[in-house]
Amino acid sequence: MRSLIALATLVLAVSTPLAHARDINVPVDQPTIQAGIDAAATGDRVIVHPGTYHEYMVDFHGRAITVMSTNPKDSTIVASTVVDADSLGTVFFFHSGEDTTSILSGLTITGGLGGGEYPNYYGGGITMWETSPIVHLCRIVRNSSAYRGGGLYYEGDTSHPRFYKCDVFENTAMYGAGACIEEWRSVRIPILLRDCRIFRNHARGSGGGISAGAMYSHTITLERCLIQGNSAVEDAGGIYIGTDMKIVNSLIVNNQAGERGGGLYGGGGPFVESELLCCTLFGNTADFLGDAVYVNASTIYLYNGVIYGNGERDVVRTATGYFTPSYSDIRGGWQGVGNIDADPIFLDPEHGNFHLAPGSPCIDTGTLENAPAEDFDRDPRPVGEGVDMGADEFTSSRYGSVQGIIRDRSVNAPLKGVRVEFSQNYISAGVTTTDQYGAFGIALLPGTYAVHAQHPGFLQGAKDVTIVADNTTTADLQLDHWDYITHVDVPGMGPGSTGDITIHIRVDQGGDYQLTKPIRRTITCTPGQDNTITFTGVAENRAYLAEVPLQLKSGITTVDSEKLRIPVDLASPLTPAEDAAMAAQYAPVLRLGNEEVYQPKGAIPTLEVSNLTVMDGLLPKLFAGPLNSLLLDTHFFRSGWTDIASPNHQALYNARVYPTPNTVYARIVEENGRLFVFYWLHYFVSNWDEYGGANFHEGDWEGLAVEFTLGQTPVQVGFAQHFRFGDVFRGGDRLDWSTVETDGDHVIGYVSEGSHSTYPHAGVDPIRGFGNDVHEGDGVELLPQDLFVGEDGTEPYTLVILPRLDETWESRAPGMEWVRYMGEWGQKGIPGYSGATAPVMTDRWFTPIDWIDNLDASFGERPMGPPTGELHIIK
Repeated sequence: MRSLIALATLVLAVSTPLAHARDINVPVDQPTIQAGIDAAATGDRVIVHPGTYHEYMVDFHGRAITVMSTNPKDSTIVASTVVDADSLGTVFFFHSGEDTTSILSGLTITGGLGGGEYPNYYGGGITMWETSPIVHLCRIVRNSSAYRGGGLYYEGDTSHPRFYKCDVFENTAMYGAGACIEEWRSVRIPILLRDCRIFRNHARGSGGGISAGAMYSHTITLERCLIQGNSAVEDAGGIYIGTDMKIVNSLIVNNQAGERGGGLYGGGGPFVESELLCCTLFGNTADFLGDAVYVNASTIYLYNGVIYGNGERDVVRTATGYFTPSYSDIRGGWQGVGNIDADPIFLDPEHGNFHLAPGSPCIDTGTLENAPAEDFDRDPRPVGEGVDMGADEFTSSRYGSVQGIIRDRSVNAPLKGVRVEFSQNYISAGVTTTDQYGAFGIALLPGTYAVHAQHPGFLQGAKDVTIVADNTTTADLQLDHWDYITHVDVPGMGPGSTGDITIHIRVDQGGDYQLTKPIRRTITCTPGQDNTITFTGVAENRAYLAEVPLQLKSGITTVDSEKLRIPVDLASPLTPAEDAAMAAQYAPVLRLGNEEVYQPKGAIPTLEVSNLTVMDGLLPKLFAGPLNSLLLDTHFFRSGWTDIASPNHQALYNARVYPTPNTVYARIVEENGRLFVFYWLHYFVSNWDEYGGANFHEGDWEGLAVEFTLGQTPVQVGFAQHFRFGDVFRGGDRLDWSTVETDGDHVIGYVSEGSHSTYPHAGVDPIRGFGNDVHEGDGVELLPQDLFVGEDGTEPYTLVILPRLDETWESRAPGMEWVRYMGEWGQKGIPGYSGATAPVMTDRWFTPIDWIDNLDASFGERPMGPPTGELHIIK
């Protein structure tokens, strides 16, 4: 009842101002949030309009007021209403006895830094000391603390803060990176987190998601929370339990610990007792002991739980403590009443869907004892004959189904083995394939889904379907061959007239993309006579030629695009063998610096030690590594990023990536009569900051390109360097072939230490004030493997020809599906510290002519030598 009263108070305060309250708008009425608070009286609302407010140590001073965005329920508004402390201290500081009449709602809180001393205290995003405010619908992101509580820190005695529907992610600290809650006194007052998502936080010590500790037992309640994708160098990737906790209807998934307790670590002493009620633990790992749970000197009771799909070595481990499950599904089994060991049959766990599928052994096999009245989705418990195990209560009426037949449109024949994917907001919700009759079927939650059918040699078929509970929806599709031009429109001529007629067509090229390129041809023709129209051009770097016999009739206006299909010859001007020969002839010689610790490697080893995260609105969905090219292929056109699984990049590089061969990728491009070979270099990380540069990030893509005439005579070379910024920095160098340093036909590129940008000459470039780029070339020299490699500091590399995206992947590019991945090769973060963009999302890939034509052609005029820190403007 108290929780309902508190929630009602929250809703009233957020949505309905009190009769005597006033609204103070920031920055209209007051220039800053702090000024708005200082001007507020009891019951007032400080309404913060979208924008970024550079403030820290924002203090309520005990006032019974609401500080909120213009619409806390609109995620777009929340994301654009930002309070950034710029690493000057904690963002919000509650320390004046605030209670539930002090409300913080709908803001993005970032850039906080907790230093461990008053007044910064510990928490980076929010620090609370002996206070009981409500924090509601806030995003607490990318804050840090030197010691405890990167996102949140609380310490108190009789106070009771509450957090509702908050997202706490990408924060860092030594302990409790997402949230750290501490109590050193004897009064038992509960702390409540409800409907919160704690994800992608990283602890340099223990407690990646949450760390909760107390000298005396202190009940902390988590209800309907998602603890996902957090990590810790030491113990407790997900939650460190150091005091009495009650965790209800929560998902603890895909967390990782460097030592013990990937999902949970139970500590705090022999008098600490915690309860997990209807919780699911999945995909958690620990490098040493207890992939899902490690219990040390405390007791954890599990009721109606599911612990499945975690690491294979050591799912639950106890030391001096006790793990007491009942009516739970635990892989490997565990003694206790009602426990089972069986695949829970989640609907789609790899894509974050932990709803129970029909036929799950967890349905109706739990116990009413200690069972909550609702599940993770707030559906009622129990449904059916008993309570279900895990966070989800299965409801048969929850699911609908969709079925259909996929056909080849040209012959109206069913297609076997077509991949059919259902997604919402670009996040996969289910995948199936057609049988020998071209039929498919799948059960999904009600909702509207985008359906994509993909098959080699065919355009991707797409449509939207709405699935209704307890109903079957039909989603038949017909796929078109990808080698067609479709005639769209023929504007008419008058009866009996002659003259010009304009033909509008579009090129639909599929398999990998559905490219639409409008083309217009104007010809002189006479109605009633045969007129042959010839189209030539390039579609995704493949030449096409189409001769179209078309008889125009008097008064014609349009031609049905479904009836007129024009086959296109997509023969390449170069065969694959010719591609490889030309790429090898001009493959670069790479001269690295003496202190360079990373060398260009294949992309696959990086994927094997990486995770993949994609966003579903504000919710990230983590797919724990190792990745593979097929998984990235399924996230083509998705907003996602890879993340190297260990923070110790150098050790991981040495152990897993360094022993693999050095690799250079090559891609042949012909566009508008110009021919290129692009050489792509993939580095495990960019550690430029170690050499005085501007940043550090994972997954670095660099390279250079050679342009040729169509007769394969080299013309010029482009060297990729960092980003483009108008005339201040043009994104690289462009040199005529006659001025490029070569070894025979092999271009020599100097690799800058740490940043891995390539330069045509040795030297030190001030990078227009952005930091050192040292590229002396006095270290290892990398050569194509067919050249002589000896004991003179030279090492070999393998040249790999990248497939063309318009070819059939199964025959042309096995294992290279990753080329189509459109995301970031490294963890998202502050610009400049985020992972490099995937090759197919760069201008070098999509607009190669624009890229090379806009490079800096004044390399020889640029001052070389020690960085001056000045901004050099090149005209």
